[in-house]
Amino acid sequence: MWWNIIKDTKQSSRQLINLDWDEEAISIEDEDCLKWLVEYDNIINKYKDLVTYKMITSNIDKAPNQLACLIKKKHQQISGGDEVDFKDYGFDTSISFELFPTNSGGTGWFEVGIFIGNNEIPLVPMNSVLTRTWAMCPPKMEIEAIKGNRKQIVGFAGRFLGGRNVWMKRMCGFLKEIINHVNNPNLSDYCIDVLTEQWYYWLSELEEDYNRDLREKDLEQIKEIIEEKYWN
Repeated sequence: MWWNIIKDTKQSSRQLINLDWDEEAISIEDEDCLKWLVEYDNIINKYKDLVTYKMITSNIDKAPNQLACLIKKKHQQISGGDEVDFKDYGFDTSISFELFPTNSGGTGWFEVGIFIGNNEIPLVPMNSVLTRTWAMCPPKMEIEAIKGNRKQIVGFAGRFLGGRNVWMKRMCGFLKEIINHVNNPNLSDYCIDVLTEQWYYWLSELEEDYNRDLREKDLEQIKEIIEEKYWN
């Protein structure tokens, strides 16, 4: 298994439509939710270099404050893999926080962001979403380039083991910043688990006898590295 390789490295929207806010009542008198939403949008744009397929256009300052408050509240309620549609609330809007690792069935991806409005209803023409297929990111591209070269494989694995993979550090920084901004710490475990499975897949690709079955021991060690070297 690839773990033996890296051991060596230790050595060397719409307008509001008569909404009933009973259960979803949100006080907007003392809270500027639109400011929060604009800051959210700024975070996404700050990390737009992470993506190879990106939809980032923004005019978010035109969003109703009621909608911004609803988005803020819903972000605090969602769990990993969730997408929330706001049509029931009278807005052509959705938010998402979804990460999926690569598996035997296809390509993994992630999506974090907000979509407001569309071509037919451009009242709030804001689309601030990060989307990437893992197949296009730097770790995957590097793996494809170094297959069969043991020296380069050891160097790649060693950088990951030592917490020196630049892309991974930036990815974790982005996810932590978003999680902190939406004030939903429960998303941290979800993100770590997805990143663990993805890195297992990538590192396993470096083995000629690659087996797609996840091995509990290897997953535990990868998760420990991610938590200690990249997340904390």
